[in-house]
Amino acid sequence: MNEKSVYVVLSQTGTILSRLLKVLKGKKYNHSSISLNKDLSDMCSFGRLNAYNPFIGGFVHESVYYGTFKRFNKTQVLILEIKISEYEYDNIIKYISSIEEEKSLYKYDVLGLLLAGFHVNYERDRALYCSKFVMNALNKGDIEVFLEMGNIAQPMDFMGISGAKIIYQGQLVQYPHMYKES
Repeated sequence: MNEKSVYVVLSQTGTILSRLLKVLKGKKYNHSSISLNKDLSDMCSFGRLNAYNPFIGGFVHESVYYGTFKRFNKTQVLILEIKISEYEYDNIIKYISSIEEEKSLYKYDVLGLLLAGFHVNYERDRALYCSKFVMNALNKGDIEVFLEMGNIAQPMDFMGISGAKIIYQGQLVQYPHMYKES
């Protein structure tokens, strides 16, 4: 059986909202993404659809070469590598693909995110925020995530994944394995 890896990217972009969350929650990172590639050539999450508009969000592909991470190029990250089986990896791919295929049916869950800040779990059908999406993807790969606040996913919860290894911490644009856009 071949071993694969998935990468969870925890980030602090420096946007007004992220700085506010950092102050209110006291957590260093407040956004999460998932990548199936060590070079982070494709990171997926739920976030801003437009780097200049924090109010309209949904399923997004993220990169240092476009969007929010390009606009906020001093983004600080912590990157976790999680080793899994090929079967688990394929299940994560299927989940992400299913979300992408139906992305027009999904909404960015602003209300769920805000209520999570007050320790209130609020779930709506086809509504996700970044850490809820990443948690769901990991769960499809049989990766258990211990949630500090019951069933409310927060980016820092991913630090507690058994076997997760920190492979980088610093500015995203300085990540040594970053793919180079041609």
